[in-house]
Amino acid sequence: MLHKKSETFIGISLRKGVKPHNVTVVYILATIVMILAALPSVILPLFLQEEIGISKGNQGVINTSIAIVNEIMGMICVGFVGLLSDKFGRKRLVSYGFLFAGIFFALLGLSGKAGNLFGLGGLPTVFIARWLLGIALLFIWPLIQAILTDYTYPEGRGKIMAIMGFAFTFGSMLAFALFSKLPALIGVINVFLLAGIISLIFSTVTSFGVVDVMGEKERKKVEWKRIIPVLKESSGLKLTYASAFAARADVIILGMFVMIWVTKVAADFGKTPSQAVAEGGMVIGISSAVGLLSYALWGYMAEKLGRLPTLAFGLFSSGVAYMLIGLIDNPFSKPFLICTLLCALGIHSEGVGAMTLTSDLSPRELVGSILGAYNSFGAVGVIVFLELGGFLFDYVSNTLPFVLTGAADFFVFLYAVMRWKKIRTEEMRARGLLVE
Repeated sequence: MLHKKSETFIGISLRKGVKPHNVTVVYILATIVMILAALPSVILPLFLQEEIGISKGNQGVINTSIAIVNEIMGMICVGFVGLLSDKFGRKRLVSYGFLFAGIFFALLGLSGKAGNLFGLGGLPTVFIARWLLGIALLFIWPLIQAILTDYTYPEGRGKIMAIMGFAFTFGSMLAFALFSKLPALIGVINVFLLAGIISLIFSTVTSFGVVDVMGEKERKKVEWKRIIPVLKESSGLKLTYASAFAARADVIILGMFVMIWVTKVAADFGKTPSQAVAEGGMVIGISSAVGLLSYALWGYMAEKLGRLPTLAFGLFSSGVAYMLIGLIDNPFSKPFLICTLLCALGIHSEGVGAMTLTSDLSPRELVGSILGAYNSFGAVGVIVFLELGGFLFDYVSNTLPFVLTGAADFFVFLYAVMRWKKIRTEEMRARGLLVE
């Protein structure tokens, strides 16, 4: 339903003070931040090999170690960022995030030279720069969902979150399909410098295009101690948090280990590292495109069938597809492409269902805090699956990281089935659709 005197965005009612162009700007920011967040996974393996001199045999451990350092900081900081955004507003934090991301992208690109200049060495400087970049990005991407939750009412929120997922996926697709080709054209260092310039531009865009909905009086009422009781009482939030733990790693596992895998075995299939990176990027890009086109379906499904069925379908689909990759030994083959397509469908369905359900079940004054805790669980999951995945990749099999995360998705799906009735009741009540 449309709320009286409310602005609308594609027929969806917006809260007081929010204009349609504010929503458009947030979606643009979502696309840009996903490009920036995915970029290290796309080109760091090539950067480490060509600029830092890392051997192929150590690619798995080093790349996952860099990612794990980033996720540890995410686990520690993302919940705190959510709390800060509830207390001080989202716009300021997002603008600062882009500003510092620009600085740290430049440092990452120049880490080899900077490491030699200051006597640290190239690889330690890469770790430091990636760590600082990860912290900067934490002030952007987790708050996109909080901002869109602030802007909307429960009705229509499934569509809003689906469009957000579309923007995130479109950004990821551009990173893998377009930015993966840039090292061959302008050099891998210049790709990082370009990302830094883009970040600085969108720091300014945020300042002029985003509004904070909550006023100072509402921020003063935030009671952070309420978060734990809310989580304890909600089976729905338990499910979405478990989903974040298991499935947040899905996108990273798919992107990172595909790129490491194709780089590692490039010579075995008659390809140069640059050619393998380009082809691996295209596989991820095609999968992202399929996921992109599916978001209209997931938004419709979340509104008409519900958030829980959308989430459960995604967990089942991605879980089965990831486990099937365990039967494949050629990352350039058609069977592998088909599995990545099925993974993409599951990842995006799960994402729309989980994000919308978490937003619906969050008290309005605690949206940033609840979503911050949700993202913290995701960060813990990424650390666990990357650490185990890196070990399995280097010492057991190239495909076991995919099998591991697929099994985790499937177990969370089983939990959703077991708690279906209670979670469904919570969802319907939060959406105002339960007659009691």
